Amino acid sequence: MRLVDEYIEQLPDDLQPICKLIRHQVLQLVPAVEEKLSFGIPFYHYFGMFLYLNRTTEGIAVCFCWGKDLLTAFPQLQQKTEL
Repeated sequence: MRLVDEYIEQLPDDLQPICKLIRHQVLQLVPAVEEKLSFGIPFYHYFGMFLYLNRTTEGIAVCFCWGKDLLTAFPQLQQKTEL
């Protein structure tokens, strides 16, 4: 999607390859995922809002919209209440 391309292109040079890799993995590994730019950031929809990518002071955050539901199966995930 062109809007997501534009979002990635405006990122600092060191973050672009990371964001592109994550995007590629999501698009390849999640069948029928739909990519949209929502709230100014890339969102991926799969039976509803699935995950989004967001620039932070630390880099690129991969945020699962229902991540709290994944904590039991994947305790290595970090739950944060703020961006």
